[in-house]
Amino acid sequence: MKRKALPLIAGLALLIPASLIGAPMASASASAPPALERKVARSVTDSASFKTAVAGCPAGKRVVGGGGWAFATAAADKAKVMVTRLEPVRAGTVSNYVVSGEEVASGMSGTWWLEAYALCAPAPGGYQIVSGGTAPSSSSVQQTAAVCPGSKRVLGSGGRIDNAAGQVTFQTNRSSGPRDIVRAVAKEDANGYAGSWTVTAYAICANPLAGFSAVGKGSPLTRSENEKSAVVTCPANTYVHSAGAATSGTPAGLTSTPRGVAVQKVFPSSTLRSVEVFAAETTPTGAVWQLWAFAVCGP
Repeated sequence: MKRKALPLIAGLALLIPASLIGAPMASASASAPPALERKVARSVTDSASFKTAVAGCPAGKRVVGGGGWAFATAAADKAKVMVTRLEPVRAGTVSNYVVSGEEVASGMSGTWWLEAYALCAPAPGGYQIVSGGTAPSSSSVQQTAAVCPGSKRVLGSGGRIDNAAGQVTFQTNRSSGPRDIVRAVAKEDANGYAGSWTVTAYAICANPLAGFSAVGKGSPLTRSENEKSAVVTCPANTYVHSAGAATSGTPAGLTSTPRGVAVQKVFPSSTLRSVEVFAAETTPTGAVWQLWAFAVCGP
């Protein structure tokens, strides 16, 4: 097993504004406005080690956010799949959200499926997708950010891990509190990985829009449980335009989550009122960690 020293990290409190922590849950309200809609695409259910699903936006609309879900059908395989790509893609008039998932390196014989979710709306002023990525490296942890240019703000987020052979897990992919950047953090599994891999962050940016905010809420479980879920709900009269997830360890920090914790689910609800996320330990650990759900919400 290859061993590497982890870099010094900043506290999670510096990365998540206090206004986001424990954001109030909003009561149920009317359905999302017609201009905003969620599209879903699902892969086949089989034992292939790698899957991709593409959810597309209808004509006249652009992807403003999205999510994904990798799900093993057998309870014994619950921790053996993960999401490795959550990518907004625009090519001419075509606008999609592309999701990939993989079995963890140990693999499994059971079946699993993958879902992609695209959140679609008419393109706002200044709409663009930007990215930021790392150079190929065998570092045990890599982090990057996609930065919105000028005064533009994040509408949606995404991330991608490449060339990791099922041995690197997503631990953070979300908008910052001020919505100026999207962060992506990934870490090698408990056994390490000798190959070179990369991580990319994607930000869907637009001119500032009134009534938009980034909110987040932590999981009820905060100790050494082997799996956790978290749900955040948008403030009243606002709806999910983007979904994200983040994990942290003890002490809190952007890269402090123990190795082998993998995000499996970043799920914008069908009503677009909330985001649910799920993460599990692919290798059991006694370390303390927490999971956060994030949403960019707007009218």
